[in-house]
Amino acid sequence: MFSILVFILQLTMLITTFITIPLLFVIRLITVLNNKLDSKESLLILLLPFSIGYYLILAKEKQSKLYNITLIVLTVVALIGIMFTLFQRLIPSL
Repeated sequence: MFSILVFILQLTMLITTFITIPLLFVIRLITVLNNKLDSKESLLILLLPFSIGYYLILAKEKQSKLYNITLIVLTVVALIGIMFTLFQRLIPSL
């Protein structure tokens, strides 16, 4: 049972590390291509970290519900992954 918990925590850390950034970038790229924005706004939406450009530049009705749901789910996964990191640091003897 304990090994299953450690596996889940480790899996969430790997998902957070290797899937979150590319997946959110692809969704932002699709949004930019569908809305036909100028190049400066497109680059700001694509390259600003933490979705700042996405939420500041795009109008509320142009924002994708898929992006918002994906961001919430991946944030929860990241928080679970942080527990794995804390588990490694605080309980090294196990």
